[in-house]
Amino acid sequence: MEIANLIIAILSLIATVVVSVAIFWLQRRHERELERQENVRHKESIQEAAKIFIIDNQEEIDFLPLCVIAASVNPYKKHKRSIYTRFNKCSKELQEEILRQENIPLVIMSSNSWVDDCLKKFEADCKKYKMGRSFLYDGGKYFHCAISDLQNEVLGDISTYIFDVPSLGRVLFPDHKSDLTLYIDRYLEFVLRDREDTANTPERLPQEPPMDMLNRMFNFGSCELKILNFWLMKFISSGCVAFCRHGMIEDSDAEWRQLCIEYGQIETYEDMYYDTLLMLYTTYGAIENVKSY
Repeated sequence: MEIANLIIAILSLIATVVVSVAIFWLQRRHERELERQENVRHKESIQEAAKIFIIDNQEEIDFLPLCVIAASVNPYKKHKRSIYTRFNKCSKELQEEILRQENIPLVIMSSNSWVDDCLKKFEADCKKYKMGRSFLYDGGKYFHCAISDLQNEVLGDISTYIFDVPSLGRVLFPDHKSDLTLYIDRYLEFVLRDREDTANTPERLPQEPPMDMLNRMFNFGSCELKILNFWLMKFISSGCVAFCRHGMIEDSDAEWRQLCIEYGQIETYEDMYYDTLLMLYTTYGAIENVKSY
């Protein structure tokens, strides 16, 4: 009798354990299913919110790459251009979904230390290739004033095709002027002697360092801050393009390094500042801050 009672007790204990385990497993399965459904609903709501953001900001949607830059350096700033501010108001998860849907491969960076890093690399290249006196001293204050002092200023109709670049072929338009990018590109040919058609004829190329030429033309020591800042930003952007053209930037043909905004869309100093930072980043930035969609 005692053996029978013992067997019954053991079987009862086993049954209790099995039932308890079964109930726990069923509860966990139910909870996991609820979590999965909640995750699906949350993902769908984020996707829908991103779609709404893209539709509501369609007129400025081409500025999304600059939104990434603005969010990386001034996440709490109210901007002149609405889409920068609206993008900053989004959660990080929503921002990432907006960028995914628009196939923008940049990552929003939690620290703005990359700005100084990129500027230092650019300055080092300028010094190495004899680009003239630097105006990026004191932490680049004459560059950053575009967002601190000139943010709301409209660029206006500033002609950038004002530079004399000797023609290498037959001259069809003797009075033709060039932009700063071409000037720097040809000047680098003079410094590097890296092009066959001009390697042995340096007299056909510009020989005045670009920043010295700009300083001579605009007298940076006494000109308006807007003029100094505009041409400093233009010099940085043009210099980055020219450095890439001459093969000085590793992996310069990578698709993410081609990300840019059409110059005709840039309307304010705020736009131009973020566009210049974008150019600096796509030239000197780290690939680990790039996504593939």
